[in-house]
Amino acid sequence: MKNFIKKFSTMVLSVSMLMTSGVILPSVSAANFKPIIEGSKWTSFDTVTVTFSDNVTLADDAKEKVVLTTYGQETPLNASDEVTASGKNVKIKLAGGYKYYSGLKFKAGALKSADGTPTTSDVVGYSISLDKGITSLSVADKNVPAAGKTVNVQVTGKNLDFGDPINLKVYAGSTKTNIEAKLVATSNTTGTIKLVIPENTSADSITYKIKKQKGYTFSYEDVDASFSLVQAGKTGSSTPGTGVTPVAPTEVKVNSVSYDKTSLDSNGGAVVAELSGVGFTQVDALKAKVYKVNPEGTVDDALLPIQVEVVDDTHAKVKFTLPANSSTSTLSYALRVATKGNVNYSAIKDLSNQEQLLTVAAKAQEQTGDNSVIPAGAKTFALDIDDWSAYNMGDGQFNVIFKKPVSLNSQIDIKKFIYFSDRGSKKVELTDSDTVTLEGNVLTIQLADKDKKVPSYLMVKAGALKNDKGAYLKYKMDGTGEHFRYITDGAHVDSMEFNKITFDSNGGHLVATIKGHNLKNNVAGLPEFNVNVAKNDVTLSDVTPYNLTVDVKSNTEAVVTADLPANTTDRTESYRIIPVIYGRQIYSTYIKGYDIVSVLPAGKNSADKTLSTVMVSGASDENPAPEIYEVDVKSHNVSLKINAVLRGTNLDAKKMKVKVVDENGTEWPAKPVYECGATYRWQWSNMYLPNVPSKNEQHIELLVPRALGMDHTFTLTFAPDGENFDENLKATVIVRNDGIIDTSNAAFNMDDYTKLRTITVNYVDKNGNKVAEPKHVKAYGIHELYALGLTAKEIDGYKLVKADPDKALLDAMLATPDSLEDGRLNGATVFVKAFPYNTITYTYEKTATPAPIATGYNFTVGKDAVWSAGDLGFKIENTEVDKNAAGDKVFDRFQGIEVDGQTVDPSNYEAKAGSVVLTLRESYIRSLGTGRHSIKAKFRGGESASTSFSVTRAGAGSSVSSRPGAGAGAASRPGMARVGAVHRNVVKTGDSSNAFTYALVLVLAATALAGVVSYRRKRA
Repeated sequence: MKNFIKKFSTMVLSVSMLMTSGVILPSVSAANFKPIIEGSKWTSFDTVTVTFSDNVTLADDAKEKVVLTTYGQETPLNASDEVTASGKNVKIKLAGGYKYYSGLKFKAGALKSADGTPTTSDVVGYSISLDKGITSLSVADKNVPAAGKTVNVQVTGKNLDFGDPINLKVYAGSTKTNIEAKLVATSNTTGTIKLVIPENTSADSITYKIKKQKGYTFSYEDVDASFSLVQAGKTGSSTPGTGVTPVAPTEVKVNSVSYDKTSLDSNGGAVVAELSGVGFTQVDALKAKVYKVNPEGTVDDALLPIQVEVVDDTHAKVKFTLPANSSTSTLSYALRVATKGNVNYSAIKDLSNQEQLLTVAAKAQEQTGDNSVIPAGAKTFALDIDDWSAYNMGDGQFNVIFKKPVSLNSQIDIKKFIYFSDRGSKKVELTDSDTVTLEGNVLTIQLADKDKKVPSYLMVKAGALKNDKGAYLKYKMDGTGEHFRYITDGAHVDSMEFNKITFDSNGGHLVATIKGHNLKNNVAGLPEFNVNVAKNDVTLSDVTPYNLTVDVKSNTEAVVTADLPANTTDRTESYRIIPVIYGRQIYSTYIKGYDIVSVLPAGKNSADKTLSTVMVSGASDENPAPEIYEVDVKSHNVSLKINAVLRGTNLDAKKMKVKVVDENGTEWPAKPVYECGATYRWQWSNMYLPNVPSKNEQHIELLVPRALGMDHTFTLTFAPDGENFDENLKATVIVRNDGIIDTSNAAFNMDDYTKLRTITVNYVDKNGNKVAEPKHVKAYGIHELYALGLTAKEIDGYKLVKADPDKALLDAMLATPDSLEDGRLNGATVFVKAFPYNTITYTYEKTATPAPIATGYNFTVGKDAVWSAGDLGFKIENTEVDKNAAGDKVFDRFQGIEVDGQTVDPSNYEAKAGSVVLTLRESYIRSLGTGRHSIKAKFRGGESASTSFSVTRAGAGSSVSSRPGAGAGAASRPGMARVGAVHRNVVKTGDSSNAFTYALVLVLAATALAGVVSYRRKRA
């Protein structure tokens, strides 16, 4: 009976595993024929071959019942497509050739068994693989002169001319370079890679290798281990060496955008956007799209032709034409760009962190320039003399600074409502080539003719502007009807330069040089050029102790000096030098050369990564405290994004870590998930967004979970070095949410969002005695298991011997998802909802003596491996031998392998250095019989290392891979029960399609438990 219970439990676990991985068990009833799809792959550019567990034939109408799927969207076959069957294989030949599909489906009745029994339900395959790869590289001459040259590498492989590109990188030694390595296919099996090798300025030679990305991991592996290029050193030496390796590629970054026009009349028209940034001359550096912005804030691709012209490495132009607007409402558009390596198109923010919208006016009221443009009954407001100022910035640019919030009237052509005048007979109007833009509270007028002379007053007509209450600029009852302002010559800051930005704990003398124009140009009634000083984000009201001086030396230069005091605290103190023009602080973050000046505490040095302050902000922030963000989520909110500004020393937003803990003490992972728009996750964008250009200040963009059905208070801490969290510096995010959940996600219900569960983790010995304090973890159904710390832990003097539930199941369900190279998660994850246990018990036993240290040669990877598909990896090590000098290490002593006592030809395996990294080729393993086989690695001196491996029926089920670095994409783990996979090329996370799977797993588990309880009762 014990065997029955064991087998029954194993069956239930197997069903759970298979259901969650998309595999359906065949029925034992001959009248209900349902074969398993064991694999689906592209075998040529137009053919998908599907392999079943049984011989199948096709129904007469099979083609009408076969569909290809893309994450739930079904695509039927065309009349010109073909479906054929032979034995266990069905081939689908598509007349249109290769196109990405996530899976396929044979609907009920499409297939029949060998005896003619039809399928009575759908047979589904959840993936279609593409066997694409490079088998070898070759070149006429592997030697490259020190001066560099262009090398054309010849490529052979399979299925090179279709499918996703192979991600290739060129390495110099162990360092990744910025040398482009793009495969251009010349046929299905051949292609070329053009490499432009730069000059080697070192006396040492450089060895180049071409590597490919390993799945979706961070690591790269050799495409062809036998291929390399050796570049001579500057002296002509060809002796291998490290040499000077090419620098890492410049990060492509867009800093700002300006438009030749932002408001168009109802006819639409051509728009030219000028981008500023870095790295534009790289291959595929920039892509652009224009999106239509809907009233509720969502966007749709406008599908407009786009022309991107790269001017130089820091400037580019984007040209497009906005269509005419025949509707009665103004249409808004936004230009967004995707930089190299990014698939998402991102908004370009201005200095006030807003996206500039382009508007096309509706067919609207008559634009006469008088009060007739103001809708009947609309509220109005006036601009008093102190509410605005106008400045001539030179080169045809005029800036208007408003001291109250205003916006442009999108229903009009603003250029017809602004002009220059002497308030007499002279009048100069704006032309179609001139531009008018409003960023924050600064209106900029740019004349196309930079040398044009204009009268000294700026005139603004009624109805041109609206305030934050929606009121229109009123008609002035003074005979003119227009508001006017005298134009003065204005000052502007272009750059800042510091003698030093990081001081030791003693403080020191700071010198800041500010460059600009018209800095000495004083305006009557307005303050002269000055600076404010902020310490730890608080503006100092008394700067006397700092001996602050501001010396405006000329119209183009001012020098600021200050004596920074010693830091007697235990944390970094930061200072900001903020230029003030005409009494208005300048937004300095994007001024060239801007940075934070920091004074370290005692015990820290100038290379340390430290934090001084954090400020969090976002839309609708209701809390004035800089370190607290508080928001009331509305049902229509489509995004909840906050920005954390961190200041300190040597900061790198990409390398920082963020920890988010809720009011229950439960950690929420703050990691980006590839193309995921989930409303229940924290996501951190900086892994794939550029850093701001300062050293002691960085910004972290976070997407906050908003549809959680209840209020939450989150506490954020930060690790500036990526490892050690600064527990003394915290930010708080309060999200008030009264019953709003994401109803589009069918996998979760209100209880999953709002009902708290407690999972207890016990650590006991074989007698049930406590060996460590239990852990009580509070979590909601939407929490991700991998982040909750539920795995076993190391306990001194003990070793783990058992887990309940089964350790293989726990390892699978608690595993951390795989990652892309930029850090975004790209693998399946398991949620608390799918975890049917409230208690985990880890059983340990005492270790009487320390485990003996392995001596001699040993298999450290691949020991007792089980194979069912693919290559099989092993690693053999001998720590003592690897201490020897070069030429006498483990790999140097390796002499070959035996399997089942027979010497194996080297063509059937691959051996690499790194002790010995051994790979048995799939073709060889398939020649072996099913069952257990011995393998021996032989070394010089008659020494060897042995282990065994087992061969199962190929493709019969989940395989266990011992290949180092193999992830979820390579082989399923034992007991895999993952749900909520994050699919490629889709905005949805996939978390919404597994409710049935969860339910079935729970029912099966409950059934197994009932069987066990029943048996025990009978025994009793």
